[in-house]
Amino acid sequence: MTNEDTTHNDKYQLSLKLIPELIGKTLEEVRIAVKESGLESRIVQQDGINYIITCDFHPWRLNLTVVNDVVTEIHGG
Repeated sequence: MTNEDTTHNDKYQLSLKLIPELIGKTLEEVRIAVKESGLESRIVQQDGINYIITCDFHPWRLNLTVVNDVVTEIHGG
């Protein structure tokens, strides 16, 4: 396993731990927490509108669903 693989795995494990803590927080709170953790995020759906996204998988990225400025779902990738 390379250092890069270890880093990706560590970030993936961190993202799994963060997800339950972030559900129900505002979009701004989530973005700050994600950035401070060294992860990435993107909005995939907001207020019922699905956004066009790439189909690449990044274990350190969180895909956010937002309703009325509150994050209601988070999926890794």
